[in-house]
Amino acid sequence: MSSDVKSAQIHQSGFMLPNERIRIKGISVRGTASAGQLDLFATDTAPVSATYGQSGNTITFSSTDHGLKTGDRIGTAFSVDGSGKASTCGNRIITVVDANTFTAECINSFTVTAGTACRYVTGENEWLFTATIAATDIFQNYFEVPSAGILAKNQPFASLINISSVNIFYA
Repeated sequence: MSSDVKSAQIHQSGFMLPNERIRIKGISVRGTASAGQLDLFATDTAPVSATYGQSGNTITFSSTDHGLKTGDRIGTAFSVDGSGKASTCGNRIITVVDANTFTAECINSFTVTAGTACRYVTGENEWLFTATIAATDIFQNYFEVPSAGILAKNQPFASLINISSVNIFYA
């Protein structure tokens, strides 16, 4: 069975479509003169900006008055630290330490400097995709998604860091 493929484009961080369930079939990203990152979330609210660090398999997040509770599920996208290292993006369950700190486990044992930027969504919202683009890569980079595509159960939100434009192709 085939279906018509549509597209949406954005030039700054924001929602790409109204609240609808879609399957992302492809993603096109254009970089800038600086290294950049695209994070896609399926969410009904903009992602929260926070910081994180990782030691071994434990990721420690700092987010002022986060309001979360142990057992909550978050979708996370991580920036690289000063030495080019980042944690593994994904969806995970958290443990609350205090009003400004929570932790989560990572499947990989890494060391990432505390204070590195990250973005997260909570509840039924999810992280979907992250791509990093090298400095001076001002060309259109296309990522074809195999099989049925990436299911976005909520509005696609694109977080752009040094990215000039993003297109998603969806059905």
